[in-house]
Amino acid sequence: MMKNEWKPQPTEKAPELEEAITAMFGINRKEAIVNQVCPLCGSSVELDSFKNELSLKEFHISGMCQDCQDRMFA
Repeated sequence: MMKNEWKPQPTEKAPELEEAITAMFGINRKEAIVNQVCPLCGSSVELDSFKNELSLKEFHISGMCQDCQDRMFA
């Protein structure tokens, strides 16, 4: 699937949690997900880069790319 065809949708979180995440990491989680950029490492994220559906689901929750997920949950 081409990058412009994939439209990731961030999961909904309480506004206070979104503000806390932005304050901690200095990046808007929702914008990072929509723009297909990992909020932790800044890498571009491709749909076919995920190992499985669970990893893809985690991307929509946290925005983390597969490499960051692997490091975080190793």
